[in-house]
Amino acid sequence: MNSQQSLEKREEERIILGALDMGKSTTRQLISKLPESIGSCPDELMRTLNKMRRKGQLEYAYSEESGDWLWWRAIPSKAETDR
Repeated sequence: MNSQQSLEKREEERIILGALDMGKSTTRQLISKLPESIGSCPDELMRTLNKMRRKGQLEYAYSEESGDWLWWRAIPSKAETDR
């Protein structure tokens, strides 16, 4: 991966974390919050989310209620800690 791709991935991760600033979201909700350039391919998004999970940035659980994966920041955002 070259430095431009690395920068793009970091920016993508920053946008995803920003979308989760206000709390947990299902995969479907997250796709609707993201720009089309990130959320247009669900398979690619799932790969990115799982990479972020393995890095310790995200946590997840399956929601029987929604029938979807529920994602949240592993480390609370500033907005969450200020509540």
